[in-house]
Amino acid sequence: MAFENGLNINPKDLMKVLDQARWMLVKILLSTLGSGAIIYIFADSILAFLQKPLGRPMVFYGVTEAFFAQLKVGFYGGLFVSIPYLFWNIWSIVTPIFSRNREKPSSLVVWVSAVLFYSGAAICFFIVLPSGM
Repeated sequence: MAFENGLNINPKDLMKVLDQARWMLVKILLSTLGSGAIIYIFADSILAFLQKPLGRPMVFYGVTEAFFAQLKVGFYGGLFVSIPYLFWNIWSIVTPIFSRNREKPSSLVVWVSAVLFYSGAAICFFIVLPSGM
């Protein structure tokens, strides 16, 4: 039975899924900001590790560039750390929409996607970046 939205989803169920998606986006944002705040504490050592492929120290020309570089390391590091949680939430939003049996999200898909993401990041940092410098 198809509803007026063209999918086999009841509009009430769709609104419920959209409400869950809104709260999951809030949770993703809070987890990213929380882990970013923790990463910000170690921003100096992370910047030192990230500049090793350059072979020379980074130079900041503006007054606020060093501070904003640390903020960016904190935010992107927090996003990098919270990727498995982000994948889990996205998969748990998408699964009920397109799945007929509406099971809980498969942890195998989430962990494989996280492992592939981190593997790609490692390949970029250790292989592609040094050869590009």
